[in-house]
Amino acid sequence: MAHDPGRPHCPAAARRLLAEGARVIDVRSAVEFASNPLPGTLNIPLDILEAQIAGRIPDKNTPLLLHCQSGGRSGIATQLLQRMGYARAFNLGSLSDARAVLSRTSPRQPGSLPAE
Repeated sequence: MAHDPGRPHCPAAARRLLAEGARVIDVRSAVEFASNPLPGTLNIPLDILEAQIAGRIPDKNTPLLLHCQSGGRSGIATQLLQRMGYARAFNLGSLSDARAVLSRTSPRQPGSLPAE
């Protein structure tokens, strides 16, 4: 698997970011979110993320962990937020990956984050 600097390299890295005050953002649609919400996450659908992020999370230094159903939209959202100056935006991946991190178990297929 190729190195993806937009993804935490292990659940422990994502949990460290959570301990630093990271916000978990679900970029699925409001309908998807309502049908299968993940407690503790903030739903900002990808199609309105650019317009709403500054009002919802004004501090661009806040670590952000983004997820969606499969990890594709959250990858797009991560790149968008990084271009907007949210340098600590990371793609957490799929809903199951996010659920695993938040429940303190290992995701099926972790990504990678630059070593600290």
